Amino acid sequence: MLTVVPNNLNDAMLQQHGSLREYDPTFQHVTLLSDSIFFPKSAIRIGQLLKCIGRTYRPYSWEVQQIESLMYVNGQKIAVNVDSAQRMTDRVKLVCLVTGQVKILPFSYLSYSAIWQLSR
Repeated sequence: MLTVVPNNLNDAMLQQHGSLREYDPTFQHVTLLSDSIFFPKSAIRIGQLLKCIGRTYRPYSWEVQQIESLMYVNGQKIAVNVDSAQRMTDRVKLVCLVTGQVKILPFSYLSYSAIWQLSR
């Protein structure tokens, strides 16, 4: 293992400073527990089911039908259809499986409003 430490730091200071860690080349990334309420971008894919648990809504299931990611190409803003959410500003088209109602919402609203939850 390789440790990069300035000469003037002692062990007590190293323990307090979280950004100075030992480098381990054999470290394998671990998938953290998934959260059905505050979910990451990687959880939203075409075909994913969500539930709307709002105060004025019935708990219907909604399906992700389309995801548009906004990009700039040669100074022009264009919408590109993608298979999974990539940015907080991606627009997600949802269709209610019961009523057929359509909503287009930004991913940031879906993930952080706590009204929308991943169906298990």
